Amino acid sequence: GARCSVRGWWTMFAAPRGTGGDGTGAARPRASSGGHSRGASDDMRDGSSEGNLGSTPSTSRRRREAASAALEASKLRANLSSCKYESVREVTKKHGYEEVDDEYEHWDLNWTDLSVSEHRVSKMLPFQRVNHFPGMMEICRKAALSRHLKRMRSVCPTGTYDFAPETWEHPNEMEAFRKHCKAHPGGSYIVKPTAGAMGRGIYLVKGPDAIDHKHESAVVVQKYVSSPFLVDGFKFDLRIYALVTCVDPLTVYVYEEGIARFATTRYQKPTAANLASKTMHLTNYSLNKHSADFVHTETDDEGTKRALSALWKDLRAKGHDVDALWREIRDLVWKTVAPIQPLLAHAYHSATKSDRKPRDLAFGARPIGGSVRNARVISDSYATSYASRIDSSSEKHAAENTPRSASRREASSDAFGETSGDVSRCFEILGFDVLLDDRLRPRLIEVNHSPSFGMDSPLDRRVKSGLIGDALRALAPDPAARVAWVAETKRRQKQRLYETFSKRSFLSNACYFVREQKFGERAEKKCVAERHANGDDVSDFDFSLVRRPSGAEPGSRRDRAVTRGESAE
Repeated sequence: GARCSVRGWWTMFAAPRGTGGDGTGAARPRASSGGHSRGASDDMRDGSSEGNLGSTPSTSRRRREAASAALEASKLRANLSSCKYESVREVTKKHGYEEVDDEYEHWDLNWTDLSVSEHRVSKMLPFQRVNHFPGMMEICRKAALSRHLKRMRSVCPTGTYDFAPETWEHPNEMEAFRKHCKAHPGGSYIVKPTAGAMGRGIYLVKGPDAIDHKHESAVVVQKYVSSPFLVDGFKFDLRIYALVTCVDPLTVYVYEEGIARFATTRYQKPTAANLASKTMHLTNYSLNKHSADFVHTETDDEGTKRALSALWKDLRAKGHDVDALWREIRDLVWKTVAPIQPLLAHAYHSATKSDRKPRDLAFGARPIGGSVRNARVISDSYATSYASRIDSSSEKHAAENTPRSASRREASSDAFGETSGDVSRCFEILGFDVLLDDRLRPRLIEVNHSPSFGMDSPLDRRVKSGLIGDALRALAPDPAARVAWVAETKRRQKQRLYETFSKRSFLSNACYFVREQKFGERAEKKCVAERHANGDDVSDFDFSLVRRPSGAEPGSRRDRAVTRGESAE
């Protein structure tokens, strides 16, 4: 009997009993015809005991095999060889996963800190899941994200994609950046590596002449939000977590909890004197945690890191419309992922060799946030196809379909194909860095491909453990699918082996008989021709003398060898 808890997927099985019936699992010795005691294993080896003639396994063996199969069908295995976070190991273990490495082929989950390619996904088995989508880097690199948002801004109605600050690529768009600075003098800008993280290589400038043109890697120049919303005089940003479970149709969930990360120096508008103060203008935790003003606390509503729910509570107390702000944030997440949906769907179907034709973003896709209402389609491109087709009931749909309420999906009986629910082999947790301006409007700063799951505080442990746990529950893996796939693979391999053996035996025999008949006919024709040439009568000649079972011609070396062998016998 198996018992599974609702949230932890813990599975316990009763220990298999032996034939002795004492509950210890040991076989009870019994007397044989020879007068000495032997165990059940001896009976199975020689099949000489009474009631067991060796044609079928004993009851205890069948029980052990059944218990072993049931135990295998209950185990989940996670490949964490490329994951550095202990939080992931703790949560996967809590949810019943056994950690394995790359040497184990039939893992159920692969959690990696690295991006995955189409080739990597193509090598996965149908029951396996990996925590990244091929192609997701298109919004996790600042330059690529800027290009996609600009394309959407150019074809969508005005105001639809105004949630991200203007960004220019260096050096390709420096001429456009110079024109912008000339038309808007006095602005502040922030220079970032396009593939950077943790605040490395970031600095502020007041114009194009202050940009260092000798960067080690590609950079972008982004308009600095100089009027952010402040709490107690400090600048902060929000780490919003989103879970992408499918790309065709696009399915995204926003985690209800998040982290507000504060700077450690009171904010002042950027001037030539304070441009170099990173702890004032940057909110990266990796930078501010080394500051002497960093405040460690055990509570969620104080300190340099605070819970998103605690911030919402504080804003509500001050009279702000938090519900409307949360809808805008969810809409921001959806609009950010939407432009690359065709690319993601194409990459995924190419990697999995699916026969399905990738569907357009609009068909069947439901956003998690507010919908784009009263929008008009001004282009037939995928960039605007979703604008007039998003279901108006998307908010209700999102409320009813969260990772917490996701039901367990049953595996298909066809272990070689996709599951009956067409479950995606990939999923991804994205970290959105969102800044609030002085009018409490969300502004997208960047998207993180592998957000940090480090647990440096009780707040980190609570938020990130819940996030990872909800993502694992949303996957609803079924180890029985792995067992069924492995069994079906072995069956097909055996079937192919026997079919190949049978074909080879048939072809070998057929070739032997054809060769024997050919040699016999050739020898007969040669004999007839010789007798005719000599004027002999062939009517009474015994042609069996020129036909040999070996297929050799009479008088040949092979025929003499065969004849000598038959004579010796």
